[in-house]
Amino acid sequence: MARTRGQKALDEAGNAELGATSVNDAPGSVKLGGASTHETYRREPQRKRTRITNEAGKSIFSNRGRSERGRKDLSLLPELPLDILLQIFLLLDPEDLLQVMVANKDFYRTLVRPPLNIVWKLKREEYNAPEPAPGFTEAKWMAFLFNSECCVCGALYSGVEFFLLKRICRGCRKEHYLSREDFGRNFPDSDIALLDFVPCSYYGTQSEIWGGNEPYYWEHDVQETETAWKSLQKGISSKKRGAPKRLEAFKKERREFIDKIKKAADSSNEWASYLREERVETLRTAGTASFSTDLQISQTEVRIPLIISPVFETLKEKYEKSIVKGRDERLRRLKIKATYTRCNILAKAWHSWLSLSTAPTSETLTYPRTHDLFHLPEVKAILDLDPSIPVTTKDFQPIIDDFPNIISRFIAKRTEDLTKQLPRSNYKKDSSPHPLKLATSVFCKPSNLSPKREYGYGQGEQGEVHIGWDMLSTCHFSASENKKDVLLSSRLPGYSDILSQHARMLVEDVCGFDPYTTTAKQMDAHDERFYCELCQESNDLTRFFGGPWEIESFTWRSAVRPQV
Repeated sequence: MARTRGQKALDEAGNAELGATSVNDAPGSVKLGGASTHETYRREPQRKRTRITNEAGKSIFSNRGRSERGRKDLSLLPELPLDILLQIFLLLDPEDLLQVMVANKDFYRTLVRPPLNIVWKLKREEYNAPEPAPGFTEAKWMAFLFNSECCVCGALYSGVEFFLLKRICRGCRKEHYLSREDFGRNFPDSDIALLDFVPCSYYGTQSEIWGGNEPYYWEHDVQETETAWKSLQKGISSKKRGAPKRLEAFKKERREFIDKIKKAADSSNEWASYLREERVETLRTAGTASFSTDLQISQTEVRIPLIISPVFETLKEKYEKSIVKGRDERLRRLKIKATYTRCNILAKAWHSWLSLSTAPTSETLTYPRTHDLFHLPEVKAILDLDPSIPVTTKDFQPIIDDFPNIISRFIAKRTEDLTKQLPRSNYKKDSSPHPLKLATSVFCKPSNLSPKREYGYGQGEQGEVHIGWDMLSTCHFSASENKKDVLLSSRLPGYSDILSQHARMLVEDVCGFDPYTTTAKQMDAHDERFYCELCQESNDLTRFFGGPWEIESFTWRSAVRPQV
């Protein structure tokens, strides 16, 4: 039966006499009217909540509860104790942690200021990432390592370039990379020596794999260095006090900065390669496990019939070629990857050795290009090793120690091959100037270059005509006739008999010099000017009719070019 409020008070009072505080606290059930108190007790119905409204007549509780339950408000997260925040942030991946940092200003200030900025160092150590490069904080370094946006256009999945300390997509590489030749075209009034104080990369514009024989420079870095360089040079030319010392201090500072970048880049590239392989292996393992599960299910449902010999022969004839082709292609790609990796090791050692060389630039331009080293027998022996065999810098150390002798042999072989192209009538036996130094020894761009895969260095005036050893020794061509060739091969300029005869006429008939002893340097020093007779006849005709006329003069080198 139901109880009134008064009856409930009496029951509680009676229970209090028994030493209990309520009916439910009694040690047993008390019989009242033949029924248990647990059976007769009913909870009093809860009264309805008073509805409070504002002046507009809307409940002030109607939306507040719903919004608090439905909305994920993290505005109070920075207010948590710092030790709890640190533990939360340490559970996040670097990518997620970077997203939290840029969520709003509160998170940003919390994560970049002490004491919570230590989370970046802890995450870096957790991922075994290298130390921050010069000029990077821990937070900025982690953003550089784990963000994938291009620093120029913002494109996703952009490659990281540790030698330039930038993330760059392929499109921006093509647009903003500068080679030494590009520098001469884009900065004609600047000294090429300033490139020695600009960070450079040896990865090409098409791929993140080693892809070139020459360094590439970032256009903005070159512009900044050029501005500082010209300012210091201007101070020297105006004889400002302390200007030479400031220039030397600038050079020293830049060299130290570039050395630090190179040291950090080597370890960073190794770490990035290891991280990439680890992620690929994780995906491969997950895919294999999924495939194994599916395979087990299919094996339980389907009974594979036996393949008899005639059926096997039919399948073999149908699929063997494609299987073998796929296998060969896979092995070829593994071979190419191993070759690129090994070439990259030697290329880094070669450019590091050149950076420590005290030889002038005019001399280093005569040295072999990187692709020339790859065709040395001792290098080919290492490159042709099985891809499964690991190769390190130690394997190339005997070759690195022999770089001076390799350079001497390369120059001697190049001189011999070019001299063999000259006809015997072009020079006297045992003549004092070397035949390649003569003004009558004219060479042209090699004709056996592949139009799609060719590269030239120091090509002179438009890369067509090369006269004198100073130009020939610094002119390097390379090409690949076969698209499947991994490495480029050198190409020598070809001797031109027609242009040589034309140069002989200018030297002997016009200038009156001995063609067997006159060198290209002597003709340059003579600085004679020539004009075209056909152009003169046209000017005479124009002058006869009273029109404007002009005479275009040529140096002796440019006078040879119209005959090309």
